[in-house]
Amino acid sequence: MMFSLVTLSVTLKLAISSSLFAPECSFDGSITYSDPNFLHLLPCDRSNPAPNQRWSFQPSGALYNNNSTFVSTQENSPVMVKNLDAYAADGATFAMLDSGQIAVIRESPDTMRGKGVGACLDIYGGAGPVVDMWSCHEADSKDYVHQQFTYDSDSGVIAPKSDELAGLCLSLNSTMLYPYIQTPCIYPNTPPPSSPIPQSSSFSRVLIPENVTQIMNYGADTFYPTISSSGVMYSGYDDGGVEDAGVNSAAPDFQTGSAKVDEEGGEGTATGAKNWRNLTARQRGGPQFEDGGKRTGRYTSANFYKNGTWWIGSYGGDEGDGACAADTGVPQLCEIMPFVGFRYSTDEGATWTQTPSELSVELGLFGERGDDAIKFGMPHIVDHGRENEYSEDDKLYMIGTGCMSDDGKTNSNCSWISGDAIFLSRANNVDQFASNPAMMNDKGNWEFWCGEECWTSSIGDAKPVFEWHGHVGTVTATYNKPLQKYIFVVTTPTFMPSTVGPYDTYLMEAPSLSGPFEMISYLPKFGQQAYFVSFPSLWIDDDDGTKMVMTFSANFACVTGGCLPNVKRAGYGANCLPVELME
Repeated sequence: MMFSLVTLSVTLKLAISSSLFAPECSFDGSITYSDPNFLHLLPCDRSNPAPNQRWSFQPSGALYNNNSTFVSTQENSPVMVKNLDAYAADGATFAMLDSGQIAVIRESPDTMRGKGVGACLDIYGGAGPVVDMWSCHEADSKDYVHQQFTYDSDSGVIAPKSDELAGLCLSLNSTMLYPYIQTPCIYPNTPPPSSPIPQSSSFSRVLIPENVTQIMNYGADTFYPTISSSGVMYSGYDDGGVEDAGVNSAAPDFQTGSAKVDEEGGEGTATGAKNWRNLTARQRGGPQFEDGGKRTGRYTSANFYKNGTWWIGSYGGDEGDGACAADTGVPQLCEIMPFVGFRYSTDEGATWTQTPSELSVELGLFGERGDDAIKFGMPHIVDHGRENEYSEDDKLYMIGTGCMSDDGKTNSNCSWISGDAIFLSRANNVDQFASNPAMMNDKGNWEFWCGEECWTSSIGDAKPVFEWHGHVGTVTATYNKPLQKYIFVVTTPTFMPSTVGPYDTYLMEAPSLSGPFEMISYLPKFGQQAYFVSFPSLWIDDDDGTKMVMTFSANFACVTGGCLPNVKRAGYGANCLPVELME
């Protein structure tokens, strides 16, 4: 009997998820420096190189340094070497191509997507000193020379082919190591004392089981996906590029982009974007000019796809008094402008009908004007599943970050990533939008929450569903069907008013879009600069809804307040990070 009880006890313990024993994430560490095990360009004497500058290509394809270490693909920026006794388990191989590119032939285990087979050694920014991995460029690429090297088998010197980098050689050097959280770990739930949000009775912790996986080709920020019935994702993007379509959403260019995301090689298949570990982005329609007038920028936000029509909304922003830039010189939208309206496409983004000319960053779709206390800043469509399938009344709901003011004018809380409140709107007649897409830009089809059981056509009468002055930045909401609750995720600067330092992210749950709200977890300095955070409904576990995948961009200007990246492999792009809600 005793043996049976012991056996049962051991069995139960083994059945408990190891996540229960995960340590707390150490999210606020310091920079350290590595041993000289990372690839850089350093000055050298090509006739008599130092030992850390002598390389050899082995018959196996391994790339050795001084016959003591080999190049691995497990780390990317910079690329690292390992001791030879680790080669059997690693197995990375390379080839020196006729083009001068050093291409990955076989990648190491746990190599980041896009940094293994199909990638080449790449001189970061064209000048180094860091040497990383990047997709191998074609000869007509302006960055082709960043991947071209010469190799002298006698001296062992690998040197950049560019005359501008003469005198430099591929070398081993120490590198700065960021204080990444060590997964799996549980991120501390530490809301500030001013928090008005009661703690959830269901959840109080967020487990992060692994590091980030990035979406291939997504070299921009603003990934706010909408989901088609086949599971394909669609999003606008800003300030960067997808494939070869680069955009600058700030003045004077005012360009925005459009991207379609699904499993690599799976376009048109039933799998769509369900497999978040293997996604690729494709640009659609090229850069789009969306006039920002005299303001500083115009950026994409609310995004929706239904019955073959795709709408992408945009809002304006201005540098205002510049206080949020914290004297760094980094251009910022310190004053939020109105939500302008939607451009739309009926051919999968190949061509676009632009927002009506009468709408602008000075007079938006809802009648808000520049310099008003904007109620619908940076708005986002509530994720009710594929093509709005979980909306019980078939209406289209949208939330925005609001600015509270007694005199109706903006205040210093209200930037592109900070504000005071959450406002809620909804559109009627959604089923008619596909046959008449312009209806999305008809103010008469929209109404605004004005209190319990109250909806109004006047934005002046709109009331917030949630307030926390100075602590409500960009906000998204997703209906979690297994939990039958809405998950709200909010990003806000850690140290107001700076928008170029670390950000906090907090998760709330609510039975309806108007609340009441409870705190799931408050994640200080998450990323440490994660922003544009959302939980796509496509990536919510079907069993109990506690396992989800978070998307975000990160670290565009992590420069004040001791800001240091702390989530490994998260970067400027579309990051996918699995999380688990815990009691």
